[in-house]
This record gives sequence, C-alpha cells and structure tokens, in this order.
Amino acid sequence: MKYSIHQVIHDVSVRLDLDDADEPLIIVNDRGARTIAGIITSQVEWGARQVIEEAPLHLLGTGVPLRGGVAWQQSPGVGMAMLLLPDDFLRLLAIRMSDWRRDAKIITAHDVEYQWQSSRFPAVRGNPERPVAAIVTTPMGLAVELYSSLGGAEVTLSKALYLPVPRLHEGAISLPPLLYHEIISRIATLTRQSYVAFA
Repeated sequence: MKYSIHQVIHDVSVRLDLDDADEPLIIVNDRGARTIAGIITSQVEWGARQVIEEAPLHLLGTGVPLRGGVAWQQSPGVGMAMLLLPDDFLRLLAIRMSDWRRDAKIITAHDVEYQWQSSRFPAVRGNPERPVAAIVTTPMGLAVELYSSLGGAEVTLSKALYLPVPRLHEGAISLPPLLYHEIISRIATLTRQSYVAFA
C-alpha cells in the first residue's frame, strides 16, 4: 500500500510527541541546519527496510511478481533451475514451479539444508513433493536456486512473488499495511538517534 511522505512525517511526529502543524522545527549547529521533517524523511527507507527484513512472511502482504526466465542446470524441466533476482529485491514471499505440489520452502546458502541439495542421496534434496528455493549470491548477482523438477520441458515458473527494497518515489512509499505502525515506530527511533547525533 502506498503512503505519502506527508502522512509518514505526520505519524512519526505524533509518535515523537511533536506537533508537525507548528512552525518547522530546526536544529542548528556548526555543521549546518536540519529540520525534523528532513531528519524523518532521511530515515524512512532505512527504517522500513529494517522492519521488512525482520518480519515474518505472513505480515508482508502479497508482493509483486518476479519476471524473467529460469535457467536449467541439466535439461529443461529436470533437476535444479535458477532465476536471477532483480536489483531491487529484498524478500522472497513465495515461489513455485508448475510440477510442484506446493510452494517452496525458502532458505539461504547459510542454512544447513542448503548443503543437502547437493547430496548424492535424492531423498534429502528438494523435489516436487517438498520443494526448496535457496537464495544465493552468484557472479551475476542474487539468484534463487529451485530444487527441483521432474516434469520435463513443459515445466514453467507458475508463481514467484517478492518484496522490493522500499523507496520513496514521487512523494510516496509502498509499505506492507500490517507493518505500518511498526515501521513508524522504527523510523521514530532512528529519527531520535539521528537528532541526538546531530544536535
């Protein structure tokens, strides 16, 4: 859901017990001058990102579709597939190949389960009954490895949803509605810390 920066500044100001209807609050020191609204604005993206990275999946909303084609390690539709992630990628919400029975369990290369995917014992690797999606770093950037498919050349990516890095754009920012109040609290905390450091 999109929120205007004016609404965010207002809600953070309320959390800080400031009245944003008053004259703009200005801090002046030997490094220059900053308004409280300016400090709040400078913390919006970072505060939102922190909360989104920490939140459980069920609070993140529906996300946006991942675009792009998958590359197969062996032959098309058999074994592991890889999908490059976009530059604005932050969280993977759900991913599924057309021959999988359910959405994949999402892991990273740091999880013990990632090592199982290269095991010589097929029973411990991801498969259509219990698929695994591993977020990894490659020379081309972040990617998700999809373990694994058996359906052959007709297999396609049937669902892939992610949350992008939150960015202010044209005076607004997209945030998960269920996390809005937590994000406002985090921005308020960061604003208070920045205020103390600057004052």
